[in-house]
Amino acid sequence: MQSIKIIQQSQKAFTLLELIVVLLIISLISFLTLATVAKEDNKKKERVEILNLKNSLLKSSKKEDSTFFCIAQNSRCFIATDEKVISYAGVVKLSKNMEVYSLGEDRRLQKLEDFGKYRDEKISFAYQLYANGSAQPIILKDENGVYFIPSYFGESLKAKDVDEARALWIDDEYDLKDSGAYY
Repeated sequence: MQSIKIIQQSQKAFTLLELIVVLLIISLISFLTLATVAKEDNKKKERVEILNLKNSLLKSSKKEDSTFFCIAQNSRCFIATDEKVISYAGVVKLSKNMEVYSLGEDRRLQKLEDFGKYRDEKISFAYQLYANGSAQPIILKDENGVYFIPSYFGESLKAKDVDEARALWIDDEYDLKDSGAYY
């Protein structure tokens, strides 16, 4: 009985091995918790793709004229207003080899290539948003297809080719001009 008493009296603290095991368990739990929180934050950020480009950006704009633009082959994007330029916080998934078209005064397609520079880097894509909830109508072409993004109403549409997207643009213009004819 005396030997048992000696053992109990001599063990007053945790051993180094026990402390290391406890630290490893706490570290593992905190790592898993933080990783889950980080994944949830990424899910909350809306992913900007061509088909939801206009709607996503209009939701995030503060009802003022602004320009959404990307540099470094659409890998880093920003929103510019009259006051400042801020980095876009959402997740952007735009093609590196995207072509942008606009309809000229003569209703011919014009490929837009020069969007200017920001911090001595070439702007690869720019998209104008207006305070009234409209946006710049454009046609975007990438390796996945051709898309028409209307100015006011309707959703972005996928077209077979650039000519079909041009026809969608012209039809959209015509519908807006003719919408008040019955008054």
